[in-house]
Amino acid sequence: SGSCTVRTCWRQLAPFHEVGKRLKHKYETALKVGSTTNEATGEAGAISPPRGRAAGTGGGDPLPRTPELVHLDDS
Repeated sequence: SGSCTVRTCWRQLAPFHEVGKRLKHKYETALKVGSTTNEATGEAGAISPPRGRAAGTGGGDPLPRTPELVHLDDS
């Protein structure tokens, strides 16, 4: 029945405050990204700031990793 499914799901979820803490951390460390189109080929690509996030703090992988939260505009 539907109630069994709900009980099973709630046992599998982390405590709500843990989920909230993780989401808040992702929000606070989100990367601002933009997009660009190669006019020669018409292919779209992503652009983002260096991993250091501040000028002169080092390079690293220029594109965000899959689990990272990204945004296009400041809120």
